[in-house]
Amino acid sequence: MNGKGLWGMNMILGLSVLGGTLYIAQTNVFAVKAYLFSFSPVFAERAKQNIIDYVKQSSMSTVSSPVAQNYQLTAAIKQQFSCVKRVATQLLPSGAMRVVIDAVEPVLCVNDTYLLAAESGCISKDLFIPSCIAQLPTIRCAVGSGSDIPVALHQCKQKFSPALCNTYDVIWQDEFCIRLQDKQETKFSIICSAQCIPDQTCLLQCEQLKKTVFELSDARKAVRDKQWVADVRFNDQIVVYSEKKGA
Repeated sequence: MNGKGLWGMNMILGLSVLGGTLYIAQTNVFAVKAYLFSFSPVFAERAKQNIIDYVKQSSMSTVSSPVAQNYQLTAAIKQQFSCVKRVATQLLPSGAMRVVIDAVEPVLCVNDTYLLAAESGCISKDLFIPSCIAQLPTIRCAVGSGSDIPVALHQCKQKFSPALCNTYDVIWQDEFCIRLQDKQETKFSIICSAQCIPDQTCLLQCEQLKKTVFELSDARKAVRDKQWVADVRFNDQIVVYSEKKGA
Protein backbone atom coordinates (compact mmCIF):
# COMPACT_ATOMS: atom_id res chain seq x y z
CA MET A 1 0.00 0.00 0.00
CA ASN A 2 1.47 3.38 -0.97
CA GLY A 3 1.00 6.74 0.73
CA LYS A 4 -1.91 7.61 -1.60
CA GLY A 5 -3.95 4.60 -0.55
CA LEU A 6 -6.71 4.42 2.00
CA TRP A 7 -4.32 4.81 4.88
CA GLY A 8 -0.67 5.77 5.17
CA MET A 9 1.28 2.72 6.44
CA ASN A 10 4.59 2.91 8.29
CA MET A 11 6.71 -0.20 8.71
CA ILE A 12 8.61 -0.51 11.97
CA LEU A 13 11.16 -3.29 11.91
CA GLY A 14 12.95 -4.67 14.96
CA LEU A 15 15.80 -7.16 14.72
CA SER A 16 16.88 -9.51 17.49
CA VAL A 17 18.82 -12.75 17.71
CA LEU A 18 17.60 -15.35 20.16
CA GLY A 19 19.30 -18.74 20.15
CA GLY A 20 20.72 -18.18 16.70
CA THR A 21 17.28 -17.32 15.22
CA LEU A 22 16.56 -13.98 13.53
CA TYR A 23 13.18 -12.45 14.47
CA ILE A 24 11.55 -9.57 12.56
CA ALA A 25 8.82 -7.64 14.42
CA GLN A 26 6.48 -5.58 12.25
CA THR A 27 3.92 -3.03 13.49
CA ASN A 28 1.44 -1.25 11.23
CA VAL A 29 0.42 2.24 12.31
CA PHE A 30 -2.47 3.99 10.55
CA ALA A 31 -2.77 7.76 10.46
CA VAL A 32 -5.79 9.76 9.31
CA LYS A 33 -4.73 12.49 6.90
CA ALA A 34 -7.73 14.76 7.44
CA TYR A 35 -11.26 14.90 8.84
CA LEU A 36 -14.31 15.97 6.86
CA PHE A 37 -17.23 16.87 9.11
CA SER A 38 -20.95 16.83 8.37
CA PHE A 39 -23.33 18.06 11.10
CA SER A 40 -27.07 18.01 11.70
CA PRO A 41 -28.44 21.43 10.69
CA VAL A 42 -29.74 22.08 14.21
CA PHE A 43 -26.25 22.48 15.71
CA ALA A 44 -25.10 26.02 16.48
CA GLU A 45 -21.68 27.08 15.21
CA ARG A 46 -20.29 26.91 18.73
CA ALA A 47 -21.21 23.24 19.04
CA LYS A 48 -19.70 22.41 15.66
CA GLN A 49 -16.44 24.17 16.44
CA ASN A 50 -16.17 22.53 19.87
CA ILE A 51 -16.45 19.09 18.30
CA ILE A 52 -14.00 19.88 15.50
CA ASP A 53 -11.46 21.26 17.97
CA TYR A 54 -11.84 18.26 20.22
CA VAL A 55 -11.18 15.78 17.42
CA LYS A 56 -8.17 17.74 16.11
CA GLN A 57 -6.63 18.10 19.56
CA SER A 58 -7.20 14.50 20.59
CA SER A 59 -4.47 11.89 20.48
CA MET A 60 -6.46 9.47 18.31
CA SER A 61 -4.90 10.47 14.99
CA THR A 62 -2.58 7.43 15.06
CA VAL A 63 -3.92 4.02 16.04
CA SER A 64 -3.28 0.39 15.21
CA SER A 65 -6.11 -0.11 12.70
CA PRO A 66 -9.00 1.58 10.90
CA VAL A 67 -11.46 -0.38 13.05
CA ALA A 68 -9.84 0.93 16.22
CA GLN A 69 -9.91 4.47 14.80
CA ASN A 70 -13.63 4.29 14.07
CA TYR A 71 -14.48 2.85 17.47
CA GLN A 72 -12.37 5.28 19.48
CA LEU A 73 -13.54 8.35 17.60
CA THR A 74 -17.24 7.45 17.84
CA ALA A 75 -17.07 6.57 21.54
CA ALA A 76 -15.01 9.62 22.49
CA ILE A 77 -17.27 12.16 20.76
CA LYS A 78 -20.47 10.71 22.27
CA GLN A 79 -18.91 10.62 25.73
CA GLN A 80 -17.59 14.17 25.54
CA PHE A 81 -20.67 15.85 24.01
CA SER A 82 -24.12 15.12 25.39
CA CYS A 83 -25.66 17.00 22.46
CA VAL A 84 -24.51 14.23 20.09
CA LYS A 85 -26.84 11.30 19.42
CA ARG A 86 -25.00 9.39 16.71
CA VAL A 87 -21.59 9.42 15.02
CA ALA A 88 -20.99 7.70 11.70
CA THR A 89 -17.58 7.50 10.03
CA GLN A 90 -16.43 6.64 6.52
CA LEU A 91 -12.86 6.08 5.34
CA LEU A 92 -12.21 7.74 1.98
CA PRO A 93 -9.68 6.69 -0.70
CA SER A 94 -7.82 9.96 -0.13
CA GLY A 95 -6.88 8.90 3.39
CA ALA A 96 -9.37 11.31 4.97
CA MET A 97 -12.18 10.31 7.31
CA ARG A 98 -15.71 11.60 6.84
CA VAL A 99 -17.45 12.14 10.19
CA VAL A 100 -21.26 12.55 10.21
CA ILE A 101 -22.68 13.80 13.51
CA ASP A 102 -26.38 13.75 14.41
CA ALA A 103 -27.91 15.76 17.26
CA VAL A 104 -30.08 14.59 20.11
CA GLU A 105 -33.71 15.70 20.17
CA PRO A 106 -34.44 18.40 22.78
CA VAL A 107 -37.89 17.95 24.35
CA LEU A 108 -37.97 20.55 27.15
CA CYS A 109 -36.39 23.89 27.99
CA VAL A 110 -35.66 24.73 31.64
CA ASN A 111 -35.28 28.34 32.83
CA ASP A 112 -34.75 29.42 29.21
CA THR A 113 -31.17 28.16 29.64
CA TYR A 114 -30.98 24.36 29.67
CA LEU A 115 -32.39 21.75 27.32
CA LEU A 116 -33.42 18.26 28.30
CA ALA A 117 -33.15 15.77 25.44
CA ALA A 118 -35.06 12.57 24.87
CA GLU A 119 -31.85 10.56 24.64
CA SER A 120 -29.58 12.16 27.23
CA GLY A 121 -29.26 14.57 30.12
CA CYS A 122 -28.92 18.34 30.29
CA ILE A 123 -27.56 20.43 27.42
CA SER A 124 -26.74 24.13 27.16
CA LYS A 125 -29.33 25.95 25.06
CA ASP A 126 -26.75 27.81 23.00
CA LEU A 127 -25.50 24.57 21.39
CA PHE A 128 -28.57 24.60 19.10
CA ILE A 129 -29.78 27.17 16.60
CA PRO A 130 -32.66 29.27 18.00
CA SER A 131 -35.17 28.28 15.32
CA CYS A 132 -35.05 24.58 16.20
CA ILE A 133 -35.87 25.13 19.89
CA ALA A 134 -38.18 28.17 19.71
CA GLN A 135 -41.33 26.05 20.01
CA LEU A 136 -40.12 23.79 22.80
CA PRO A 137 -42.20 23.63 25.99
CA THR A 138 -40.54 25.69 28.73
CA ILE A 139 -40.74 25.41 32.50
CA ARG A 140 -39.18 27.13 35.49
CA CYS A 141 -37.21 25.28 38.15
CA ALA A 142 -35.11 26.68 41.02
CA VAL A 143 -31.70 25.23 40.17
CA GLY A 144 -28.24 26.77 40.23
CA SER A 145 -26.90 24.80 37.28
CA GLY A 146 -27.88 22.14 34.81
CA SER A 147 -26.42 19.42 37.01
CA ASP A 148 -28.89 20.39 39.76
CA ILE A 149 -31.98 19.55 37.70
CA PRO A 150 -33.88 16.89 39.69
CA VAL A 151 -33.89 13.28 38.55
CA ALA A 152 -37.70 13.30 38.75
CA LEU A 153 -37.83 16.13 36.20
CA HIS A 154 -35.65 14.18 33.80
CA GLN A 155 -37.98 11.21 34.20
CA CYS A 156 -41.14 13.12 33.26
CA LYS A 157 -39.65 15.67 30.82
CA GLN A 158 -41.67 14.40 27.86
CA LYS A 159 -45.00 14.84 29.66
CA PHE A 160 -44.88 18.65 29.38
CA SER A 161 -46.55 19.21 26.03
CA PRO A 162 -46.26 22.44 24.01
CA ALA A 163 -50.03 22.93 24.41
CA LEU A 164 -49.75 22.75 28.21
CA CYS A 165 -46.82 25.17 28.37
CA ASN A 166 -48.47 27.59 25.94
CA THR A 167 -51.49 27.85 28.23
CA TYR A 168 -49.79 27.70 31.63
CA ASP A 169 -46.59 28.97 33.23
CA VAL A 170 -45.11 25.77 34.64
CA ILE A 171 -43.24 26.19 37.92
CA TRP A 172 -41.48 23.10 39.31
CA GLN A 173 -41.33 23.49 43.09
CA ASP A 174 -40.46 19.87 43.77
CA GLU A 175 -41.43 16.40 42.61
CA PHE A 176 -44.69 16.53 44.55
CA CYS A 177 -45.73 20.11 43.81
CA ILE A 178 -45.78 21.54 40.31
CA ARG A 179 -47.80 24.72 39.78
CA LEU A 180 -49.40 25.43 36.42
CA GLN A 181 -50.45 29.08 36.47
CA ASP A 182 -52.97 30.11 33.84
CA LYS A 183 -51.41 32.73 31.56
CA GLN A 184 -54.75 34.39 30.75
CA GLU A 185 -56.40 34.17 34.17
CA THR A 186 -53.46 34.49 36.57
CA LYS A 187 -55.71 33.95 39.60
CA PHE A 188 -56.20 30.34 38.58
CA SER A 189 -53.65 27.54 38.88
CA ILE A 190 -53.47 23.77 38.67
CA ILE A 191 -51.38 21.86 41.19
CA CYS A 192 -49.98 18.49 40.14
CA SER A 193 -47.02 16.23 40.84
CA ALA A 194 -44.43 14.53 38.64
CA GLN A 195 -46.54 11.38 38.83
CA CYS A 196 -49.78 13.02 37.65
CA ILE A 197 -49.04 15.74 35.12
CA PRO A 198 -52.47 16.46 33.59
CA ASP A 199 -53.27 15.17 30.11
CA GLN A 200 -55.59 16.91 27.68
CA THR A 201 -58.72 15.40 29.23
CA CYS A 202 -57.76 16.59 32.70
CA LEU A 203 -56.87 20.06 31.39
CA LEU A 204 -60.31 20.39 29.79
CA GLN A 205 -61.95 19.42 33.09
CA CYS A 206 -59.90 22.05 34.92
CA GLU A 207 -60.85 24.63 32.30
CA GLN A 208 -64.52 23.92 32.90
CA LEU A 209 -64.06 24.19 36.66
CA LYS A 210 -62.31 27.53 36.20
CA LYS A 211 -65.24 28.88 34.20
CA THR A 212 -67.70 27.65 36.80
CA VAL A 213 -65.80 29.25 39.67
CA PHE A 214 -65.42 32.63 38.00
CA GLU A 215 -69.00 32.74 36.82
CA LEU A 216 -70.34 32.50 40.35
CA SER A 217 -71.10 35.90 41.76
CA ASP A 218 -69.76 35.04 45.20
CA ALA A 219 -66.57 33.71 43.64
CA ARG A 220 -66.03 36.91 41.67
CA LYS A 221 -65.91 38.89 44.88
CA ALA A 222 -63.63 36.36 46.54
CA VAL A 223 -61.05 36.30 43.78
CA ARG A 224 -60.04 39.87 44.47
CA ASP A 225 -57.73 38.69 47.25
CA LYS A 226 -57.45 34.98 46.59
CA GLN A 227 -55.98 32.57 44.13
CA TRP A 228 -58.05 29.62 42.93
CA VAL A 229 -56.43 26.21 42.68
CA ALA A 230 -57.49 22.98 41.03
CA ASP A 231 -55.51 20.21 42.72
CA VAL A 232 -55.28 17.10 40.53
CA ARG A 233 -53.03 15.03 42.82
CA PHE A 234 -55.92 12.89 44.06
CA ASN A 235 -57.23 9.68 42.55
CA ASP A 236 -60.23 10.22 40.27
CA GLN A 237 -61.06 13.67 41.58
CA ILE A 238 -60.09 17.33 41.29
CA VAL A 239 -60.18 19.40 44.46
CA VAL A 240 -60.83 23.14 43.98
CA TYR A 241 -59.99 25.60 46.75
CA SER A 242 -58.87 29.18 47.21
CA GLU A 243 -55.63 30.58 48.56
CA LYS A 244 -54.96 33.92 50.09
CA LYS A 245 -53.22 36.39 47.77
CA GLY A 246 -49.50 35.77 47.71
CA ALA A 247 -49.79 32.19 49.02
